Amino acid sequence: MHTQITLTDAMGRIIERMSEKYSDDWIIACDSDVCKKQLIEKHISREKHFIPVGEIESHKFTEICVGLSGSFALQLKDSIINVKEGDVCIIFPGNPHVELPKKEESYTAVWVAIDFNRALAHLSGKSAETPFFMFDSYSLKSDYEFLRILKCIQDEIDCKNGYYNQLIKSYTVQFFVTAYREIVKDCGSIAFGHAWKESVVQAVQKYIKENYFKHIKLADVSQEVCISQNYLNALFKSVTGKTVIQYHEDYRIEMAKNLIKFTNASINHISAQLGYYDQYHFSKIFKKITGLSPSQYRKMKEKDYSILK
Repeated sequence: MHTQITLTDAMGRIIERMSEKYSDDWIIACDSDVCKKQLIEKHISREKHFIPVGEIESHKFTEICVGLSGSFALQLKDSIINVKEGDVCIIFPGNPHVELPKKEESYTAVWVAIDFNRALAHLSGKSAETPFFMFDSYSLKSDYEFLRILKCIQDEIDCKNGYYNQLIKSYTVQFFVTAYREIVKDCGSIAFGHAWKESVVQAVQKYIKENYFKHIKLADVSQEVCISQNYLNALFKSVTGKTVIQYHEDYRIEMAKNLIKFTNASINHISAQLGYYDQYHFSKIFKKITGLSPSQYRKMKEKDYSILK
């Protein structure tokens, strides 16, 4: 199912579906009562009816999710929302949520994540062959136009002036038309399937190499690449065999080994240079990964440099 549609096709279908459903209730905003009355499923057991994708989480970027085919659910704070074809869910920063595929139904959805630095669109879903998948992605230019539209949507939800639902729908269609035009104009740079996974992994690795000396949290990396923590960790591990934090720790220890081998800096200085809380914590992590304490590693260097190669 998911190999038969591209992000470009999906965005076009979404715009058409929005136009067809314009008079219906299809906007869901997780921090308001916008059109929730027909979309909340109450007293539903997550374990019995859904396939958990990850833990509920919040982040600093805005997400817009649109049902493309079939139906799935979203947990928004304490509510479980049924999302059908053409439904739009607007999730503003700081609102806890998680995607919930239904056990008995296939679906495809489009997600767009936006912050001040970037915007990322991708497809996700579930098929008979695959419990959950993410594929086909495009990095949009997060320019003034996208941010202006999001600000207008947020203002309408907050103020709830007359006909605010109609304006929210109008702005949402405008957002997706703008995104669709950009993708069509520059469709040659879309990354598909495995290539997209590799591009995400490379972006994470680049971020870690540039910030390895800091105390990096998964939330920091998630914000950097505009992918939720749940998805990002699973995707990164499927390619590298390591979680994001494991990769960061291993990279820092490799840097530490080089500093121990090629400089006369004290262990305490190296620990501070690599961003560890203190020398004790650094030594504990170093020994866990290498089997030796930093001091033992340095003594081995002095005895036999070749052992450390």
